[in-house]
Amino acid sequence: MRLLFTTTILILASLFAYASATTLFEFTEESTYRWGSVDDSVMGGISDSQMSYVGDGIAKFAGNMSLENNGGFASVRNSDYVYDLSSFEGIELRVKGNGLNYQFRMQTNIARIFYTQNFATSEEWIVIQLPFSDFEATFFGRMLPDAPELNTEFLRTLTFVLSDKQEGDFELLIDSIKVY
Repeated sequence: MRLLFTTTILILASLFAYASATTLFEFTEESTYRWGSVDDSVMGGISDSQMSYVGDGIAKFAGNMSLENNGGFASVRNSDYVYDLSSFEGIELRVKGNGLNYQFRMQTNIARIFYTQNFATSEEWIVIQLPFSDFEATFFGRMLPDAPELNTEFLRTLTFVLSDKQEGDFELLIDSIKVY
């Protein structure tokens, strides 16, 4: 009986630990190639960005923002997986930036609607929690107040975006994408 009780406690403890902070995406040399760029060049701009692997499980979203030809955004996205995150409260990022404000976006099975949340960066490593309840529906960067709420049972695209319309080089280091 005592062994069964101890085993049950250990199982519950490991489930709680799993639910409190779980890695959603792990960066490796190979997995980083799954992140594709979608920059303002799709609308005539000339900004460019890419995701690259820098080692030790860290990826770098970097590039150059240009305002020429009505440009002003750069992004990288991964659509390789479908996630059911309904048992979690939000996304947790460990990032290091250059003081710029970025966005983290997720897409469900609703075409062209992204659920977006902004976050600020620091030149030091910081952990940012993005509660699912604070994500707002957007369509090409515009808020959609009448859109359905974020359905965390079917998330299929993860995206990092810089759209601050500030010209120049940028760099965001990403150590982890977790759920909590």
